[in-house]
Amino acid sequence: MSPEDAEEYTQALGQALGGGWRQVEWGQRMGVPQALGLSTADWVKGRLGGYVRQAVPERRAAVAELTAPVDEGGSGLSTRQAAEVLGVDHATIARDASVANATDEDKTSGVARDASVANATNDTPHSENGAPPATADDPYPFMQAWKPYHVAEAGEALEKIPEAERPKAAAMLEAWRLPAKDAIEITRNLADLPPVERERVFTLASSDDSRERSLALTEAAKRPPMPDPRVALLRDARTAVSKAARLFSDDPHSADLAAILPRIDAAIAALRGKVT
Repeated sequence: MSPEDAEEYTQALGQALGGGWRQVEWGQRMGVPQALGLSTADWVKGRLGGYVRQAVPERRAAVAELTAPVDEGGSGLSTRQAAEVLGVDHATIARDASVANATDEDKTSGVARDASVANATNDTPHSENGAPPATADDPYPFMQAWKPYHVAEAGEALEKIPEAERPKAAAMLEAWRLPAKDAIEITRNLADLPPVERERVFTLASSDDSRERSLALTEAAKRPPMPDPRVALLRDARTAVSKAARLFSDDPHSADLAAILPRIDAAIAALRGKVT
């Protein structure tokens, strides 16, 4: 990711989200802070208006999700990475993580949930990790490493998508290979989209243009779209041309330079229109 892309994404995220930790994690995963030469904490504090303070139960739930392994539906972050996402000191995050891991009630509910799903699907053969075994006819191979309850949640979401469109959704998720929680969220988002908008996402996802495939992911995840890097470059060019036109206002060439500005504005508008 270029610094220009990261800059525009940062501005949009700061205005729309105000430091929501899920969006901070998403930006961290995409490398936005690194592209700006910042740590995640400095990015949030300096560019997004700071962290949102959470109540202890909410923070512990966030820590549990952020630090859980990817194959269990979490983000697979270390406690230090989770601390940067949430804006809390590492010692607090480590303590929250230990509390979550030691809670008998959570463990018991997790076992019960796994058992209930297993009983509900005991007529289907499963691999050791609980997902259906790979076969030539398996339409959802991306679920192979998922926990049974994630498979069940994804299945419920897929059932809300018209049957004829499910292979398209499955192809998208197979290509992206996201953590289970993200894939389930995207599947639910797809089901909620009007048919025309859902078809647009499918079309973008199957494009040969990597920018359109990236746009499909951000639209399906309901994230701010990544900007076209040419827009940032054109903005810089416009600033430079505008300064040059004003530098010697009496020079006859100043009018020629000023005449370029509407063309740059039109190009920016055209590029923005391509991804909106």
